[in-house]
Amino acid sequence: MKFLLDVHVTRKLAQALAAEGHDVIHAGEIDPTATDAALLERARRDAAVLVTQDSDFSDLVYVDACAAPPAILYLRCDPQDQVDLIPKVLDIHADRLIGNMVVVGRRGSVRLRPLPQASEDHG
Repeated sequence: MKFLLDVHVTRKLAQALAAEGHDVIHAGEIDPTATDAALLERARRDAAVLVTQDSDFSDLVYVDACAAPPAILYLRCDPQDQVDLIPKVLDIHADRLIGNMVVVGRRGSVRLRPLPQASEDHG
């Protein structure tokens, strides 16, 4: 599976995903100044799961009706706590991820919200 990690996502998660055999690109490696809209479009175009700690992506997809990538994985935690969520992220299966915004909370709770275009583009 392909993943595009926002600049604020720890490289340790990138390394863990790559170790599991996933194709991982960190936004810091391609354009550290890219806007949220540009990252969202890149993830959609590349059919990559967007991993972020930025709630603005929710507004772009649900309020502004921007086209969604296959999935958005939103890490809802303090930056220093991202490493603690790595096992939970690795445990999320593709069938739960694709077509959803998946929110992983501070204590590892997982919530799914269908993406608006999920039935049209991914389902």
